[in-house]
Amino acid sequence: MTSTPRRTPKPKPRTLDLSPLEREKYLAGLVRRYKSGESIRHIAESIGRPYGTVHRWLSKGGAQFRPRGGSKQKPIPTTSPIPTTSSLVDTRGC
Repeated sequence: MTSTPRRTPKPKPRTLDLSPLEREKYLAGLVRRYKSGESIRHIAESIGRPYGTVHRWLSKGGAQFRPRGGSKQKPIPTTSPIPTTSSLVDTRGC
């Protein structure tokens, strides 16, 4: 039986391993992603880090956190308005 070679995992960026300037740029990039609407959970999954770590990094990067639970505002309908009952009635007679 032939074994396939194992792929070595891509090293995760550690802010401790970065120079202060590199760390500042990295955190600014995370903050920019968060400000553009990306969730902390999605950012964490995309970089392979725990939620709490990303939250702490965003806090250190100066992010203003959104309220929990998403938007409470109802979405604006993108389709035509709901037809009224008068437009559903067949006026051609029976």
